[in-house]
Amino acid sequence: MQAQVPSATHKVWCHHGYCDGGGGGGAVGGLIGGLIGGAIVAGAANAAAQQEAAAAAQQHNTYCAQRYRSYDPGTGTFQGKDGRRYPCQ
Repeated sequence: MQAQVPSATHKVWCHHGYCDGGGGGGAVGGLIGGLIGGAIVAGAANAAAQQEAAAAAQQHNTYCAQRYRSYDPGTGTFQGKDGRRYPCQ
């Protein structure tokens, strides 16, 4: 049996040693769509994690400000009675 040789106008898709003489465009489109969908989901998860971290930082700053009058949110420290600065835990 002889192998078919594609004509000069026939497109052949090859990827990692596998060649498809036709109909491969749908698979490529599905792959691209899947990658885009995955990127959107990952972006949404990252945004949610950032919002949670910001809320936790705000709660921590509120707690420290209520506990220590000398609390500095920029450094996350308070000034002790000995004049030295300590981190608010």
